[in-house]
Amino acid sequence: MVVDAAEQGRGAGAATVATLATWLRAQPGCAAVRLSYHPDNPAAATLYPRLGFAPTGEWEDDEVVAELVTPPTP
Repeated sequence: MVVDAAEQGRGAGAATVATLATWLRAQPGCAAVRLSYHPDNPAAATLYPRLGFAPTGEWEDDEVVAELVTPPTP
């Protein structure tokens, strides 16, 4: 998912990720909710921990993998 630069900082990305993560966690058989982001993306590195994601120590290609560890709040 990408939020247009002109719209960033208005909460659309946070609300979308929080809503999707909550929905995914409620699905039968969902063991974990994970995402990845490039480490040079300071907006993502700030946003995802605020929404309850923590780095797993794993990498997907050149991106940090993070897993939802607490319920998301936008």
